[in-house]
Amino acid sequence: MNIDAATESFRYLIKFPPISRDSLHESLLRAIEELQIDEKIKTRDAIQLQIEEKLADNEILRVYYNFLNIKDINASGLLKAKLNEIDHLQSIVTKLGNALSIVHINNQICDLENKIKHDVIALESQRRYREVREEAEEFLKVVLRKELAILTDSSIKAKAAVREFKKKIDDAAEQVEKLQANYRAASHVCIEAIAIKDNMKKKYCEKIAMFAECLSDTDFAPITNEIPSDPMQLSCYCKHNVENFMQRWNKWYRLRVEYAKYNESSTMNRFGSLDGCSLHPDYETPFVPTTSQEKE
Repeated sequence: MNIDAATESFRYLIKFPPISRDSLHESLLRAIEELQIDEKIKTRDAIQLQIEEKLADNEILRVYYNFLNIKDINASGLLKAKLNEIDHLQSIVTKLGNALSIVHINNQICDLENKIKHDVIALESQRRYREVREEAEEFLKVVLRKELAILTDSSIKAKAAVREFKKKIDDAAEQVEKLQANYRAASHVCIEAIAIKDNMKKKYCEKIAMFAECLSDTDFAPITNEIPSDPMQLSCYCKHNVENFMQRWNKWYRLRVEYAKYNESSTMNRFGSLDGCSLHPDYETPFVPTTSQEKE
């Protein structure tokens, strides 16, 4: 095959797809709207507000819990003091009982009463022993025991209130932890959505810049009367057009994607398949490898 002859007869131009900045911008806005960033931010902020309200409620619960703790400590202190008082009085009664039993004292009183008044002091002493012990036992049985029952009941109720409020505080803290976990998840969703949005804007700007560079090139300008009429000049013009386009084609992955997308309908209408090959039962689409550096 004569290469020079084939080159001289090369009279094909690559038509660059029409690009509408407004259309690209509208597509960007639609894609950003589908991300629902505002709704996700509102959800995150609502969770944050719930956390703040819960924390304020928890602080009130904690203050009252501290108050109940103080009441429990005071009740326990009073109960302990009353037990000490009862123990002290019980020891006095025990000492008196060890010294002289009530029966023994009564017998001595009867014996002394039969005597003539020369033992008046001893008689009064024995009666005083009996009165002190009876008063002590009566005070121990009636007054102190009743006070002890009241203080014991108060202490039990105070401890029960502390336990109940401790459970409320633990439940409230667990709710705050769940809300904080939800907030972290919602915040992560917002961050991801914003990152996607920023990436979309970046690709949009790159695409606009890429197409602006291509369209600014006279090789891709719309076909006008300025195209050479001389066959040799026309072949050179077409050859330069294709070479210039293929340089950009090999350089920009995004250009290949956009160019293929804009020509899908035309390719399907002309060839019946997107890769320009005729389809048959054993046909397999060729694999075109791409690198991660090429896509960036």
